[in-house]
Amino acid sequence: MSLTASTVLYAAAGGILPALGWLWFFLHEDPHPEPRTKLVETFVAGMVIVPVAILGEEVITTLTGSTSGETLVLWAVLEEALKLTAAWLVALRTQFLDEPVDAIIYLITVSLGFAAVENSLFLFSTLSGVSFLNTLLTGGLRFVGATLVHVVSSGLLGAFIAWGYYRKYSLRVEAVIIGVVIASLLHSIFNLLIMNTAQTQLLYIFSGVWAGIIVLMLLFERVKYIERTH
Repeated sequence: MSLTASTVLYAAAGGILPALGWLWFFLHEDPHPEPRTKLVETFVAGMVIVPVAILGEEVITTLTGSTSGETLVLWAVLEEALKLTAAWLVALRTQFLDEPVDAIIYLITVSLGFAAVENSLFLFSTLSGVSFLNTLLTGGLRFVGATLVHVVSSGLLGAFIAWGYYRKYSLRVEAVIIGVVIASLLHSIFNLLIMNTAQTQLLYIFSGVWAGIIVLMLLFERVKYIERTH
């Protein structure tokens, strides 16, 4: 398929619409909905950092000399750090972070913005060179795989930030550091498994991702009841 306006449109729709669907789902978990303008800003912030991530990943690949396991781990750390930075600049440092669960909401929002552009670029490259059926299948795999990995990793980081919400500064910093480490670890494991697992075995990996979503939903419920202890 040649490069046409319809190709770009299909790729953009295929990346953005599913991300918005997941965002709609998770926003319903927020007992006190955030301002729509702030959510839009956060989603867009996630989209904007994708080119930065691509550039950073190219630099990492050049320095490591290959797409080895080390490279994939560094990619994951970079992406999680960028998503946290974007969420912090747009929302987490503002008055809109006024209860623990907001940290999860904003981290998931920025991660879905990131995933929307990442998936659109993936679908664009696929639509430009293979059949529609193959595009549908690979796009579907990313929808249930890579997109949800972004959600789970960033959502868990948000849960750690929520845990430290009412605690002293040193504990809040510690919670963020631990959250980034765990988010990067989960993201790295997914990257490594995807690269080293036969396509016929991918269902097992995606089952693990769905298990992560269940854990995240349970944490959502727990975070809603975090109260000030002093």
